[in-house]
Amino acid sequence: MAASVIFSTTDLLTTMAAINLGLSEGNYMLIAFSKSLGLGLLPALELTKVLFLVGCFAVSMIGIRMRGSRTGLLAIALLTIFVLLQLGVSVNNLSAMTG
Repeated sequence: MAASVIFSTTDLLTTMAAINLGLSEGNYMLIAFSKSLGLGLLPALELTKVLFLVGCFAVSMIGIRMRGSRTGLLAIALLTIFVLLQLGVSVNNLSAMTG
């Protein structure tokens, strides 16, 4: 869960910095989400990060409570996938910003 928080925060900060540098958001789902809610891009990004972390917390709690069962292992595997995706997005953002 801690890795998810760290990488989500890194993604949020690097995306905000990239947008402020004039780069455009490449996540079309986020852009559509922003438009459908009538929010700006940064508030929509913040909302999705909060929802993502709430989801990760729920998955973590399921994994802890169901430890050793198939459901618990699936929850931990899902959380691991989320963390790896966030790592990839964070590295991509840093790469785009540094040229």
